[in-house]
Amino acid sequence: MNKEAVINPDNNIYHEHSYIAYCICSKFLDYKQCRLQGVPIPMQIKLVTNGAFEKFIIDDGIHAAPKKDKARVTNPKNYTSTVNLLISDTYKVTVQQLPRTVLQFSTVEINRSSDDYMRYNSEELIKTVISIIRNLPKTVMELNLFMTTNSTNTYRIAKEALATAGRDRISHIYVFQQEREEPRNFEAKGLKIF
Repeated sequence: MNKEAVINPDNNIYHEHSYIAYCICSKFLDYKQCRLQGVPIPMQIKLVTNGAFEKFIIDDGIHAAPKKDKARVTNPKNYTSTVNLLISDTYKVTVQQLPRTVLQFSTVEINRSSDDYMRYNSEELIKTVISIIRNLPKTVMELNLFMTTNSTNTYRIAKEALATAGRDRISHIYVFQQEREEPRNFEAKGLKIF
């Protein structure tokens, strides 16, 4: 019935639906495709890592990253069993925007943001995130993600870095939503991915 239909067909609307609503569309209403643009980042990651749909439609307006594209990493000296992973892509976010509830944990910062605020499909960013997650100390059991990524990079991070992370050794992944109002802090509670 809905095999050719797309969930979230309009990318100009912010789609704040529950995971259960997406599952109903996928499993019972037979939707096979979901547009990720306009879906909150935590929900994008949950949908992709759980394979909620057969096909995901990602950003149409993404540019190829410039050849000089770099992702800079700041690592902590010591790691706690829970690690905050702060990924700046389209624009920079800072540790000051994290909720107080996570400040006691080690924070790894990955920054690919640039002054032009363009949305890029960044191979360098994806490779860096994968490397960081795969090389976390074995004592790290939980990951908190704080991201300002476009839907292309979010999809690739979810598919290529996170979908296997829990199956390897990380027990829990939480993704935190950034607030819309300035100073655009992250909410105190993250969405549990697994």
